[in-house]
Amino acid sequence: MPMVDRRTFILTTLAAMLPGSRAMGAQRFYAPAESAPHARTWMCWPSTPSIYGDDEAYFEDVQRTLGRIAAAIAENEPVMMLSRASLHGVAARYCGPKVQMIDIATDDMWSRDCAPVFVRNAAGEKAVVDFNFNGWGNRQEHRFDSRVSKAVATYLDYPYTRAKIVGEGGGIEYDGEGTLILTESSWINDNRNPGLGRDEIEAELMDVLGVEKVIWLPG
Repeated sequence: MPMVDRRTFILTTLAAMLPGSRAMGAQRFYAPAESAPHARTWMCWPSTPSIYGDDEAYFEDVQRTLGRIAAAIAENEPVMMLSRASLHGVAARYCGPKVQMIDIATDDMWSRDCAPVFVRNAAGEKAVVDFNFNGWGNRQEHRFDSRVSKAVATYLDYPYTRAKIVGEGGGIEYDGEGTLILTESSWINDNRNPGLGRDEIEAELMDVLGVEKVIWLPG
């Protein structure tokens, strides 16, 4: 029988007791530590020149640089590059043969913000949380980036949870021991969560990420 740590046991028990909890299956899902081992890196291919001011040379330089980063990572672990199929040729040219191309359309390269947060349970099962990326408060085009999280869940055939709040995966830090850090400027903001305050946002984050303590910073 696999060993279960105290925190996981408590979270699992509470999940079974709480009405309306979105525990998937018999085990509560939680966000592992940022430093925990991972199987692969997920990246998004920059696909929209207008985001970069229609400067073709600059846009190509961004693609070339991201490709070099992906190729370097791929020397040590698998890399999954999200891009619509029609751009796989140019992406592969910059990324090299070790980077796997995935047919999921993107607008820009910020997978840290638009891609899903992966969660897991004590049994090792994995799931996906979608924080409804909206281009940092509708500041940037995000027609495709807003769909990346769900598309990844579908590609992997993982359980999928769409959060009741709007934010970015890059706007939270978690330690895998139940503590999460975030900023007021990113989450208590009318361009993401109009009318919601700390209490509502905390409750949702605790539910979908399995955290117990939330630390707020100004911004």
